[in-house]
Amino acid sequence: GGCIWDWVDQGMLEHTKDGKKYWTYGGDYGGAGTPSDGIFCINGLVYPDRSVKPATEEMRKVYQNVRFVNFDPIKATVDVYNDFAFTNLNKYDFTYTIKGNGEKIYEGLFSVDVEPYQTKTVMLKNLPSSAPSSVDYQIVFEAKNRDTVPFIPVGYVIAHDQMAINTYQKEKAAFITPAKITEDANLIMASGKDFSVIVDKASGLLVSYEYKGKEYILSQYGPRPSFWRAPTDNDFGFKNFSVLKEWKKISEQLPVVKGINIDESNGTISCVYAYSKPFVEWKITYKVFDNGAVKVDNDIVTGNADFPFIPRVGLRMQLPVEFSQLTYYGRGPWENYSDRKTSCFIDKYSCKVSDLYEDYIRPQENGYRTDVRFAEFTNDSGQGVRFEAVNMPFCFNARYNADEDMDPGLTKKQQHPVDVDSRGELYVNIDYGQKGLGGNNSWGAQPLEKYRLKDKTYEYLYVIRPVENRK
Repeated sequence: GGCIWDWVDQGMLEHTKDGKKYWTYGGDYGGAGTPSDGIFCINGLVYPDRSVKPATEEMRKVYQNVRFVNFDPIKATVDVYNDFAFTNLNKYDFTYTIKGNGEKIYEGLFSVDVEPYQTKTVMLKNLPSSAPSSVDYQIVFEAKNRDTVPFIPVGYVIAHDQMAINTYQKEKAAFITPAKITEDANLIMASGKDFSVIVDKASGLLVSYEYKGKEYILSQYGPRPSFWRAPTDNDFGFKNFSVLKEWKKISEQLPVVKGINIDESNGTISCVYAYSKPFVEWKITYKVFDNGAVKVDNDIVTGNADFPFIPRVGLRMQLPVEFSQLTYYGRGPWENYSDRKTSCFIDKYSCKVSDLYEDYIRPQENGYRTDVRFAEFTNDSGQGVRFEAVNMPFCFNARYNADEDMDPGLTKKQQHPVDVDSRGELYVNIDYGQKGLGGNNSWGAQPLEKYRLKDKTYEYLYVIRPVENRK
């Protein structure tokens, strides 16, 4: 198991009556009272059929024996360190690829002769400016196998790293006329050319976002605060539910509106949601523009004396199920979390929403993406909605299930993916973040301090805007 735990999940293949396959684990056999250790033997780095997990890829990245360090974009140099005990790096091919906002602009080659535990500085060519820019320049270094060796094909990447060349700086937006705001006894409406936004006064929720006759909010389920995630195996290991269950309770409640403010002069609608246990005040401000864009500004104040940290800080909503195509700029291609993302490089990725789902043997939190600049959800005609970060990258989930479907409650239940049917509803979380996954052990250790959400205040902003003809 790579000096981590078991190499392979110790599950057994079974099928449902209608032929769907699933993996069993402790508790699936024998009558009531049969001794078992539950999910504990599903603790491998690969699945029972030896297919890899996101954790497998993270292990591969962390364990690599070639390091690219001390990258200097001004001097155009990088140090290559050989962490092998007996192998010279002259047997590998080295490449570097430069991308701007996910588009390749240059690919270079170099070779090195580096003995074990030695370092060599390499000069690079054609690096763009390191000055702050609205183009996010990233460089990826790779070491590839040159010759055929047992189990490793020619061209296989044995080591890779990504570094930022510059600091991304969002362009200043040109002035856009605010939307016109009207209200009646129950609703606040903001409208412009071809679109309208509606906020319900009783709940403070955005219940409609319509563009060119198309409703982008499903079943009036607009953005609402979310502090909970479906517990992972590690979450149960450190008694996550018993310690943090109050965050779950308030996530399942409709927000209580403390106050609503309208400023017609700049097209803003502000709502303050108040929670007493745990204490939270969440101010959400919608600034609506007459081109259909909506800036969402979230200011959150918490009082966590009795609650050590928050599982999640974010907003959950439903989008039309037909928005099944996804393009995003952030970390990928597999799921990633604050404490498990070094193997996931920042790039532009396109996939189906269903491809985000990681089919763990026991259903739980999965499929997260971090450090995201934008995410677009579209239908087959290229019509849809774009979420665009403003002050900092956001994180997101998107799947056809609610968190509740994968949350067994106080204890792990005998669940499998075949027990969790799609709701036929597309749930999307646009988050400040989640706590880390942890894993220093699975029977009490919490995520490291730096991967917990322990602050008293949070702020994050993003823009929602309609998109068309994305094909």
